[in-house]
Amino acid sequence: MKLPNCITPRPGESVVAYTGTTKIEGEFLGYNVSDDLLIKTQFGTTSIINDYLKVRPKDPISRTPPNWESFKISGQVIMATPTEIDSFNDLLNVRIAPGPSYLDLILEIWARGYEIYLVGGTVRDVINGQKANDVDLVTSMPFNLLTPLVDSMYGNKNYSRSINNGFINIAKNGEFDPSIDLKNFFLFAPGTPLATFGSDLTVDYKLRDFAFNAIYYDPVNYFFIDPSGRGISDAKQKIIHIVKDSTIEHPNYNKANVLIRFFKFLHRGYTYTDESLKQIQEIYMPLFSGMGHTKRIQYFKSQLLKKHPTYSHSHLIEKTKSMMTECGCAEIWDKFYEPYLEELTA
Repeated sequence: MKLPNCITPRPGESVVAYTGTTKIEGEFLGYNVSDDLLIKTQFGTTSIINDYLKVRPKDPISRTPPNWESFKISGQVIMATPTEIDSFNDLLNVRIAPGPSYLDLILEIWARGYEIYLVGGTVRDVINGQKANDVDLVTSMPFNLLTPLVDSMYGNKNYSRSINNGFINIAKNGEFDPSIDLKNFFLFAPGTPLATFGSDLTVDYKLRDFAFNAIYYDPVNYFFIDPSGRGISDAKQKIIHIVKDSTIEHPNYNKANVLIRFFKFLHRGYTYTDESLKQIQEIYMPLFSGMGHTKRIQYFKSQLLKKHPTYSHSHLIEKTKSMMTECGCAEIWDKFYEPYLEELTA
């Protein structure tokens, strides 16, 4: 397991910088939506610095290790099987017109000393033996360094950036398949102007939804990181465990998404535990009103109906109603969806 040295400090490292004539030392927390560095100083304040070249590691000889070092101790770093490696390689060697392949981008990021992983449905589908189509990547490389790299590899008309979500989508102008979704690690309030990003998997995975969607695959070193300790087994057995930490600050509608995605995976044949059902009932049902009517309708359609033929939509809607009732969520259906069936089928 290797990661080249990084020319810039990595989030989590002790750093030294000067602001004006004052020397500051502290912890490099991460970066904000303006790509500024956030440093928790020895004075107990947070300093904002807009230039990576003004900041250096405090100890350039002994650098902060990659995330996998902290998970190796707990046994949550697992080597992929030859079959899984072949499946990932088949997927990653696809070229993203008009530029190079997924793997080319991954290697360029890794070679610069930043962690880069596949995460989400891509990893889940390979583990449970299904065909993976989308490629979702997450990296610790900051966007003020990442954007020029993407521009040079794919051209400035072939990617778009969502600043508040720490997110770049790479695809040929006007096309969506194949494409690359590339995110920064979440630290705080993703999707808002207060969002911050870094490299801490112990925070990032708690801002995802289910354990089977919070498995990280290193395509250079060929291993998985499973922070919750049950994501890989859940993917294989199709079991829902919620890993999202609802106490971490971010928009309520992002938290409410968990409820709809819970039923999305029930449609796919996944089963839930008593623990996950209790969380849906006690945490995510009360949050659902914070999503807003338009988002509730759109999210239902995108998650539960979009990939299915129109003629099956009525059946899927009725099946979801039945599932919500069986799971003790009838009030969600009765209040937020039953009166708006015409909008769901429009």
